Amino acid sequence: MPAHFTILHAAEIDIIQWEQTLKKNTTKASIYMDPAYLSTITDNWLAVVNADYSVITAIPFKKKWGIAYAYTAPFVQATSIIGDLSHNTKQTIIHTIQKKLLYGTLASYDINSLNIGETKTNFLLPLNRSYEIIHENFTNDLKKNITKAAKKELVYDSTNNLNEAIHLYISINGHKTPHIQKGIYDRLKKYCTQNQSNYHIRSVKDKYGNLVATTLLLVKYGRIYNLLNTVTTHGRRLQANHWLFHKILEEFSNSCMIFDFEGSSIPGIRSFYRGFSPLEEAYTILKYNRLPFPLSVLP
Repeated sequence: MPAHFTILHAAEIDIIQWEQTLKKNTTKASIYMDPAYLSTITDNWLAVVNADYSVITAIPFKKKWGIAYAYTAPFVQATSIIGDLSHNTKQTIIHTIQKKLLYGTLASYDINSLNIGETKTNFLLPLNRSYEIIHENFTNDLKKNITKAAKKELVYDSTNNLNEAIHLYISINGHKTPHIQKGIYDRLKKYCTQNQSNYHIRSVKDKYGNLVATTLLLVKYGRIYNLLNTVTTHGRRLQANHWLFHKILEEFSNSCMIFDFEGSSIPGIRSFYRGFSPLEEAYTILKYNRLPFPLSVLP
């Protein structure tokens, strides 16, 4: 008999049981399943749980004209269905969500076997090896660019200047992501401020002290998330981003962490990440409509 699932609002979940399930499933746990992160970053979110919380997932949602709908929240790549999952269990969870939220977009790991929606690719690099071994697997082009960068007198630095990292990202990349409003960046800043052990900022400056590349890294459940990476035009000429990632991976090598590049559908970024020879991790974007009126009524 298929398991019975209940949908709860964020404030209704048993945090202790939720966290226990994440700790029992460390390979699937992610910051995108962290209640504190979801409650700060998303407009709202719902939880889907079975009776003993041995299977859980989360769904960001919004409301318009009184209608609740699922959405892909900025800075939440995809949530996960965590627990002992059969094909039928996954189908039951999706049907449960669609009964509650009749319209929207789901971004989820663990449902690729259902052959629904569009498959996306994420890139992961385990850091449980020496940097020498990690570096050996880089493509020749990447190794050449790191060698070029090494001759430019670039300075790798650790900082907690959130304002600087976010401002640089908005000034250079903001026009590419118009759906991310200023208030959402404020939410990200709020999360980092309230969870200071869960973020790092790493940057590269040129020999004159000019900031040429930076990234905001989130850290949770054994993963380092490459969340906001920015490189200036001058930095591209200096291979500053190659140097930045080279130094980050060197810094965190020989650890139990996994570096999460976050993937990208932009060809140039995708090619850059693939130069590090990462593992590929698939997730699904599912768009659906069970409303009795056209899609154009809602975003």
